Parts: sequence; C-alpha cells; structure tokens
Amino acid sequence: MPRCITTTARASLTDPLAPVHDLLSSKVIAPKPHDPPHAALFYAAADYPQASCQIVGEPHRYQGRYFCSVYGSSVFSVSEEEIEIHLGTLDSPNQLKATYELWNIRREHWLPPFPNVEQYERDRQDCTKMEEHDLHYQVEAPEPLACEECGVESEFVRFGKRDVAYRDLPIHGKRVTLWVVRRRYTCRACGRTFRPALPEMVDDHRMTRRLYNHVEKEAFNHPYAYVADTTGLDEKTVREIFKKKAEFLAAWHRFETPRCLGIDELYLNRRYRCILTNLEERTLLDLLPGRQQDAVTRRLMSMTERHQVEIVSMDMWKPYRRAVQAVKAGGPAWTRRRRR
Repeated sequence: MPRCITTTARASLTDPLAPVHDLLSSKVIAPKPHDPPHAALFYAAADYPQASCQIVGEPHRYQGRYFCSVYGSSVFSVSEEEIEIHLGTLDSPNQLKATYELWNIRREHWLPPFPNVEQYERDRQDCTKMEEHDLHYQVEAPEPLACEECGVESEFVRFGKRDVAYRDLPIHGKRVTLWVVRRRYTCRACGRTFRPALPEMVDDHRMTRRLYNHVEKEAFNHPYAYVADTTGLDEKTVREIFKKKAEFLAAWHRFETPRCLGIDELYLNRRYRCILTNLEERTLLDLLPGRQQDAVTRRLMSMTERHQVEIVSMDMWKPYRRAVQAVKAGGPAWTRRRRR
C-alpha cells in the first residue's frame, strides 16, 4: 500500500499503540450519509479519540474524509468523536492487531478468515454480533431534553462517551447483550457535566428492567444455575435478586392461620423438609429446613391465633405427633386426624 504521509497531511498520535478500536473493515456499500464509499474491497484502520490526535497541515476534505493534498491518497476520516486512521499512513507496520471486522454482509467469499476477530454484519452503530449462544446489539442512549441540574433546555454539548454492556431478555434461546453508547454532556448554562440516567436500566446489576423482572419470576420456578445460564448473568446475581424479592414478599404477605392444617414432608436437595399447608385453601404455608421435632414445635407455637386450628392432618411419624401434642399441652386443644 503506498505511503501518503507528507508534510502537508500527517496524523500525529499521542499514543499510537493504544487505539480505542483496531479496525479491519470490509465496508463497501450501504454507507452512512456522512460516510461515502471508498470503492475498495476492504481496508484496515484504527479508531482513536479526537482528543488524542493532532492534525498538522492542510489535507483535502470531502464529507468527513481527508486526503493527502499532494498525492490524493486517503489518510483518515472523522465521525462524531473518533478519528479513523488508515494503517497504511503509519510510519511503521505491525504496530496494531485487528480486533473486529465490519460489513461482513458484503464480504467477498475468497477473503481468508481472520482468527480471533469479532464479526459484524454491518456497522458498529447498527450491527448485530452473533455468536453460538449470544447476540450483541449496539444502541445509542437517547439525548437529554434538558440539563438535569438547572433544567435549561438545549444548552449542553457532548463531552465524551463510553460503551456500557447491559444484559437483556433472551431471544430465541440466545443470551442478549446491549452495548449502550452512553454520552456525557456539559451544560453551558450552569457548567455541570452529567450523564443522563436510563430509567429502563438497572445500573446496579447492569441489566434492563424487563430482564430484572424476568429473573424475579424465573428464580422462583427454576434453579439459580439454570436462570444464570439462560440469561448470561452470574449465579450470585440471580440469588441476590431472588433474595430481595423474597424479603419483599415476606414483609408484605401475612399468612392466615388455617382451620385445617396439613403436616407432611418433602424430599428436596437430598434431605427431608417439613411442609405446612392449608388444606381447605390448598395453599402452602411454610417449608422448614428440616423435619426435627423441635423445629416443627417452634414453628407451630409461633403461629398467630393458633387457636383457630381445629383439625390437623398428618401421617403418624412420631416427631410430628409429639410436636402437635406439645402445642396442645401449651394451648387450646387440637383435633388430630390420622391420614389413611
């Protein structure tokens, strides 16, 4: 590739080995309005923040693309807050390594595959990155209507950006990650710099609110590991969401003492646990960690208005029977019926 760095058009990098993104692009058609086609099958470039680049000389310009004023070769292009520098303009080769490839929808079939390079069907701003079990989308956060501090409208300027990953609801069995471009703004009226809040996101867990609600429900019906695997979350995160929801329900829910109490056991996680039910309503009252007599007795004694219990249905396992007898001795009589 011919070099086109001259004294009239040079891109000077303050940190040439640390670009924001190394780019291997096969962008041919379907360009953005400000990004005309370059007519090549593919080209390689690196993206840098504009603040880290210094342009020296008078390059020719056309719709965001800059050319050497002597040889006419393309040197770099500018879009929003980044400068895309063509690798052929750098003084030394082999400084950078490709990390992703764009516009594979127009890729020539005879081009060799590039190992360990992320593949995108289209541009980063509107692309979908597809993997075996995951989907990745890049979306732009909406611009604010007014300053969050002083409330003045349309008096702020962009002041940097970063991509933030948020998990979202699975699609067709694949985990989904939203790469949200979040910008900072500086208000010219009050001088405050702010990043607009995203009401549809749960920033504490880096997920969408709809996924958070989904996990709350699924964690009650499936093991934590299953929910974590299907959503791409950490199992600890799923456990924390379930615990918070369970504590909320426990604080607001009031169990009514049944007239007909059922006592039985359930084999769960390799151990027997005592289960208390309302036989008339066919609802669950409580699930104890075990079925020892002391634990069952304490739970029965803690029931509010236990005098309302008229019938206890259970098998004749001795710890249950002794627990009921202990409660009878410490309070009103209960009628005990054997279950056949």
